[in-house]
Amino acid sequence: MRPLLILAVGVLLVWLRLTVGGVDLAADPLGWLLVLVGLQRLPGRGRDLARGFALVALLVSLPLAVPEVAQRLADADPSLGWAVSLPGLGAFGCLAHHLGILALGGADAAAFGWFAAVRTGAIVLAILPVLAFTTGSELVLVATALAQVGVLLTLVTLLLVLAERPWASGLDQSGPRPGTAS
Repeated sequence: MRPLLILAVGVLLVWLRLTVGGVDLAADPLGWLLVLVGLQRLPGRGRDLARGFALVALLVSLPLAVPEVAQRLADADPSLGWAVSLPGLGAFGCLAHHLGILALGGADAAAFGWFAAVRTGAIVLAILPVLAFTTGSELVLVATALAQVGVLLTLVTLLLVLAERPWASGLDQSGPRPGTAS
């Protein structure tokens, strides 16, 4: 399976909340494992930072998979929910940055631009809640939630649409090296 398709499924599992009887059926730890698998299959060393953030996000998501723990965190303070989201935002931002670099290397300037927008969106999403918490503005919290939907929807769409591009395949595009069997 193409790395970007694996990443798309992983991001969707992390993002979506499919709650039945208080249990999230789209468990974040499974989503983060898929993100890690997809990152491993991407070419280039630039993926290492995204993998580090994704690993931390996986570790943070493990106790939060227990409904009682997640509820206690949500009830305690909204800023705690923001704090535990930071590794995931870092992973998505670094993923978008790495994919943008791969796209640029594959002469895909349009994809580079879109991934740069997602990277910037992830940075903004990491900062906006601070503004909301310090000002007490409900409007900023609503804007943050809407921005999160936009950024993650754009990321998933890009992962699905661009999955077949040669630069995203995870395969060496240079062909056989001289002196090696093909």
